[in-house]
Amino acid sequence: MSEEEAVRVGEAFTRSLELLPGERVLRESRVNRERLFMDVLGLLYLTNQRLIFLPYLYTLSWSPVIVDLTAVESFGSATLPWYRSICSRRPAGMSKFASESTSSLR
Repeated sequence: MSEEEAVRVGEAFTRSLELLPGERVLRESRVNRERLFMDVLGLLYLTNQRLIFLPYLYTLSWSPVIVDLTAVESFGSATLPWYRSICSRRPAGMSKFASESTSSLR
């Protein structure tokens, strides 16, 4: 995306958001945002000034999430919430292949 084109971010099924003067998109990705036992699908934009999440309009969360990069104090790997890690555990000795095979039978 060139600086001339990057006046707004968003697609047909997300809200559109105007970029700040001098702001440009560095990276764009489709992502899931976990929100209280629910995944919210949307687009994530990393700009030279902000991190912008625009949820798809058909989700229950229509509000964009915008974080100014100057407010970010640290970063690291994401971890699963406690309730997702409990559900994804396999019995001891059960291989990944076996758990995938048995889950397709349900």
